[in-house]
Amino acid sequence: MMFRKMYDSLSMPVHTELLVQDNNICLKTWNQIDEEMYDAGTESQIDSGQERSLIIGHNTGYMNLPVDSQGVYHSKFPTARFGGGAEMRGEDFLPNIPAAIRDDYAVRLAGTYWRCGSYSWIDPTDPSVLGGEHSDAACWTIGIGATMVRTFFQNNISVYHYPAYPSHNALAVSKVTKGHPLRESRRYGAPASLFVYQPFTDTTFTDCSITMKYNRSAGFSTNVGDWTVGDGYNYLSDMGTALPSIAVTSGGGSIDADGYDTVEFKMVDSDGSTINHASDIYLEHTGGYLPSQRVSITNGTGSFRVGALGMESGDMFKVKIGFRNYTGVADVEYTVA
Repeated sequence: MMFRKMYDSLSMPVHTELLVQDNNICLKTWNQIDEEMYDAGTESQIDSGQERSLIIGHNTGYMNLPVDSQGVYHSKFPTARFGGGAEMRGEDFLPNIPAAIRDDYAVRLAGTYWRCGSYSWIDPTDPSVLGGEHSDAACWTIGIGATMVRTFFQNNISVYHYPAYPSHNALAVSKVTKGHPLRESRRYGAPASLFVYQPFTDTTFTDCSITMKYNRSAGFSTNVGDWTVGDGYNYLSDMGTALPSIAVTSGGGSIDADGYDTVEFKMVDSDGSTINHASDIYLEHTGGYLPSQRVSITNGTGSFRVGALGMESGDMFKVKIGFRNYTGVADVEYTVA
């Protein structure tokens, strides 16, 4: 069952704005400013009068998507940071803060001022997102980091801004490192704020489960509803709940030396119900022989053969079943008779 869970555990003091559409997602960050800066307003240095080929939507209003970019290979610039963006009063965020936490921010945001400082897209149609990354069982993440910038106010001192980092399917990285996607996002230098679990490449993002980490003092806004408060701060299990799993229905156990066995399996959700969807599973093994290492799933079920070629009595090995990047979802263990 799809879920949208929120956790007030983001360390970066920004108000985040999450805009979810069927085919893409945009995460924007808002930095707090003082009243003097709000009243004066600023223009981004990207509009400083210099001739540029790159034009990005730096002045995008609240609850609006950035305009299409120019001077780049794709209409959606993957991520952008700017010193002068759209500005908001804190109390104007309230209508779009999830209902379950909205009352917490009536006082916290009153009398505060904010400026949009960055955005990042999750957009699988970007030509730089190749098939190895955009595959079934994906965990798309966006982190929010910290960077030092100069300000024209407060005696031109340096202050921190907290921009959104480029998105990526963290499972495509953890396939190699064997780490959790949370750790892979941290390797990019930014604590993860957004996890979007896309079970299949044709699943729209409006139908995907989401884990959203936001800052307790600043809150977050969104254009989608049905949010629940996560249980404590242990969101590591959310991915396993959201993505498809594999249940072995036959196979494994004892196998004759140089003999073969047939493994049958089904693709299931967190409740154990069969997911009637086509996909491919990928196999790894610690011994024996696999005639095929990629197997198609039809109507939620599939099968493959495994052999104990060249093995002797007492040898043990296993076959690991998973998806292209979400590996080792299920194991089939063998002992050679």
